Amino acid sequence: MKANFRIGEVRPEGVNLDMISDEGARKIDAATREILTEYGMKVSDAEARKIFKDAGCEVDEETQMVKIPEFLINKALDAAPTRFHIYGRDDKNTLVQECMQKISTISTFGCGLEVCKYLGDGKFETKDSTDADLAEIARLCDWAENIDIVSSAIQSRDWVGFGNDDVHQLYTLLKNTTKHIVHINPVGYSVDYYWEILKAYYDGDEELARNRPLLSMLVCTTSPLEIGENNAQAIIRGARYGIPLVLMTMALAGGSGPGYLAGSIVVTNCEIISQLVLSQIVRPGLPVWYGTTTTILDMQESTAPMGNPEISMVSAACTKLANMYGLPSFVAGMWSDSKVPDEQAAAEKTLTSFLDALSGCSTIYGAGAIELGSTFSAEQLIIDNTIIANERVVLKGIEINEKTLATDIIREIGACGDYLAHPSTMECMYDYSQSGVFDRTLINTWRAAGAKNVIDRAHEIVVDVLANHKVEPIPEDKLKIMDEIVKRADEEALKGRW
Repeated sequence: MKANFRIGEVRPEGVNLDMISDEGARKIDAATREILTEYGMKVSDAEARKIFKDAGCEVDEETQMVKIPEFLINKALDAAPTRFHIYGRDDKNTLVQECMQKISTISTFGCGLEVCKYLGDGKFETKDSTDADLAEIARLCDWAENIDIVSSAIQSRDWVGFGNDDVHQLYTLLKNTTKHIVHINPVGYSVDYYWEILKAYYDGDEELARNRPLLSMLVCTTSPLEIGENNAQAIIRGARYGIPLVLMTMALAGGSGPGYLAGSIVVTNCEIISQLVLSQIVRPGLPVWYGTTTTILDMQESTAPMGNPEISMVSAACTKLANMYGLPSFVAGMWSDSKVPDEQAAAEKTLTSFLDALSGCSTIYGAGAIELGSTFSAEQLIIDNTIIANERVVLKGIEINEKTLATDIIREIGACGDYLAHPSTMECMYDYSQSGVFDRTLINTWRAAGAKNVIDRAHEIVVDVLANHKVEPIPEDKLKIMDEIVKRADEEALKGRW
């Protein structure tokens, strides 16, 4: 554990929430170390097992179990950075990621299989997602001021079986947003193509591509307690190229984890720490996030719900652990199980995102996602953009100093006075929350404007943005090189399938 991070001193600045106590965090850490050192993790990839073994782990080739000694856990925690930058195609989209972050950054989720299209008059159509849908989502995110990171929110299902769909996802996102990209479902053998595309953007300059990463990758274990082959290869190859990694787990309390939330958090922590160790063996100092989408098994519905309070409780608890370890965090929030943008979606997304934000997490992901994360709604993304803006006002807290106490102004205006015309009021108005897609007018004004509901207003914004928002294009000479890389990736993928 980093020497400057100790339990009891891991509170983010300002408004904050502790989902678990310091003692609870100590016990989860101790239980994690016990499992990893005495029982271990199953590692299905032979190369990863060799890397673990060469570093000092006990490896059983027959069972593929790897026991990770405590010195390697501590070494990995010391090596991983507490703070790092990620980059977009322009400087305004450079982001800091750090543990105990006061204002969380926001990302879309992925990888959904469908999109929910608004038809008007309260009617929706849910259909398979396409590459064109992904391009539209990227452009909407590029416009939305409160969406900071663009994850591959949906799969380009029209490329499945016809090319290398995950390479196309990266390429489509890169062309349609200037913000940082997180590839949610990287394929191990495709990471080499991702790297070629990134280098092409930087005119072949490997050092620049490493120092200003436009791309991060989310790598996920197979719960319980397995680092799968693809997962391992994505970590190994990504680490060698210096691509930042979201170390993710999606344990299911009552399914792929114990029914007790605390027990499922132990499973989650084991899976994150084991991935951390692998990444830091391959490339010490690689930027990584501590990530989780651990939720519960709804035994009545036989589903893994994402809009429930437990998912944000676990995310907040895991944020506490990440802060304790000195790691930035990337946790599930802004989720809903509703099938369309509606009252349920608004309530669930506000609950799941706000608990995460209060815990001091670095990044919350889930904007635009509905139906347990399997569907994406453009209108919901616009609504989420406003929810996030309002939450950020709260997270800033109330500044108290000689200026803001305003005693001189209070004396100046006096009893029964009016502050409206005072210069300080005009100064403050720009710090207040804005209505965004919500409506704050009186009923007669609302009626005169067409009595539109929030979905109709969000849809109007979607239509306007897609018609008018222009994304800074990638120069043609770079696109030509990228096209050739994608073409080669398609050819190799088809050789492997057909």
